Amino acid sequence: MGLARSRGWQSLLHYRPKILGGVASEVDGREFFLSPTGRTDPQAELEATLRAFFLPFHENEADGHALCRFPARRRWLDERLHFAGTLHAPTCPALDRYLGALEPEAIAVVYSAPYLGNAVSAFGHTFLRIRKARPAGATEPGVALDYGVDFIAIPDTKNPFLYVYRGIAGVFPGVVRFHSYAYKAREYGVDEGRDLWEYDLALTHEEAILVSLHLFELAATHLEFFYFRNNCSYGILSIVEAGAPRIDLLSRLDVIVVPKDTIRAIAGVPGLVRVIGYRPSAESVRRAETARLEGREADLVKRLLRDPSTPAPPELSPAETASALDVAISLVDGARTSSSAGGGSTAAATWASLVTRRALLSGNASPPPAPTPVPADKAPHLAPASMRLTVGDGATTQYRSDFLALGYRLVFHDLADPPDGSSELSQVQFLEAQLRYDLGRRTLTLDHVTFADLVSLDPLTRFEKPLSWRVRAFAMRPRDRACPDCLEQGLEGGVGATLASDSQRVALFVMADAYVLGSSGLHGIGGSFVRAGVGPYGGVRLHLPGHTVALVTGGWSYLPGSSLVGTYDLGATVRCELGRDVALGAEARVQPLSTEALLTSYFYF
Repeated sequence: MGLARSRGWQSLLHYRPKILGGVASEVDGREFFLSPTGRTDPQAELEATLRAFFLPFHENEADGHALCRFPARRRWLDERLHFAGTLHAPTCPALDRYLGALEPEAIAVVYSAPYLGNAVSAFGHTFLRIRKARPAGATEPGVALDYGVDFIAIPDTKNPFLYVYRGIAGVFPGVVRFHSYAYKAREYGVDEGRDLWEYDLALTHEEAILVSLHLFELAATHLEFFYFRNNCSYGILSIVEAGAPRIDLLSRLDVIVVPKDTIRAIAGVPGLVRVIGYRPSAESVRRAETARLEGREADLVKRLLRDPSTPAPPELSPAETASALDVAISLVDGARTSSSAGGGSTAAATWASLVTRRALLSGNASPPPAPTPVPADKAPHLAPASMRLTVGDGATTQYRSDFLALGYRLVFHDLADPPDGSSELSQVQFLEAQLRYDLGRRTLTLDHVTFADLVSLDPLTRFEKPLSWRVRAFAMRPRDRACPDCLEQGLEGGVGATLASDSQRVALFVMADAYVLGSSGLHGIGGSFVRAGVGPYGGVRLHLPGHTVALVTGGWSYLPGSSLVGTYDLGATVRCELGRDVALGAEARVQPLSTEALLTSYFYF
């Protein structure tokens, strides 16, 4: 029957083709295989599995029998070989408890928006929601009954350099972990302020059961985990494929995989997504609540945040007062859970006073809050692909010549990229570089490299004053008298503030910036190869109609101890999305020895 070569069997065992031929399973745990050669031999593992199913068992050790350890294999094979009637099958207490708790009815893939407070979460995250069958008359919300399932790495070090190296090298084991969905929703939506997007999959009930049984098998072992490939999102898709091998998802992924790519893969299969749900974070809810406040209520909220005993103006109705108290409680609650807010015991005392005061108005309930608007254009499946190739043609005054530019970015999004499916005011880039060929001098040079670039523009509001920040590791050509054409390497960081419209489509930001650079050709501090700079940095970002983004940035730096007193760098970009994964941009840049313009095509893949 060729079962060992079938897509269903190879998906259940996570077999993938090897470069030099044959296959190997991505499951690393030896306990997952019943044949000594099972990791690389699907036929041997199939035969060993069938033999193990017919071995005798002891009732008090039934959980260790193959029929209990591998229920997904058992179900899949029985659908094709119909052997269950010939077995004296054991009862499986652990499996029965598992299925009794899960009662799987449907499956959703959940996308959690990027969180720049943790570098590992800067690309976002995906996990599964196992929707539980609802008993007749049940009143509990689904979030309280359902389960969330992660595929995550288990690190063995807290050293950040070892952490990155070992994660990229695939040293950490990848494991399946179960949580209540309510816990996951609070962790991401409240503690970290991350919106959740739920993609309900149009799986049959039998496929949902098979996915759940396969998760039971994986919970006892570990798989390969590589941050840029076999990561949380890749693992989730491989689990869905195991339960529904008719769906081809992994072949839609590139060599580098980030969570948005897997959501794009799911949305790209016709008919696979039944419905898309949006669960706003506590931060998004607060933003919507404060945007709806009228003048008098807003003034009361401001005063309540300073002094929770502030009396309400007589012109406010009890319902309006209750509404203001609700918003104030929400804002203080956000300050208590935000890592960037130093409220501490003061915030806790303010929160307790407001809650007590609100309870005294229980007979004057505020109207139910309006639903938080769904930002449909921010659904992650609408985002461009994470890798990017750029091809450009430009001119520079430094050498009075034209040049060709070729660029590549590994991942993931910058402030001028097509904005659909991404945050308006954050930037996460890793390994972005550009080569230039000067047509007049006939020389090829490396213009710049961005090793890592994180930007978080958190807007100031009437009630909250978060810091905006950026950090960057890079190499660049400053093109000033101290370094006309040398390539400097360095680190840069800044903190400041951002003003933005309610929609965040218009933003103005300013920061205090500092950097340290080094280059063999640089006349830096005391004539050395090191330059330090401090000064202002800022910009304006506009999300214009027609999927167009305009971004103007500039910075001036004082250079202590260097041959130059200061230097500057100004840039402007207008980028327009032409179609799915294609954009066109015009750029200009001004440095002390160079003014240049560049027309660039962007290809996302």
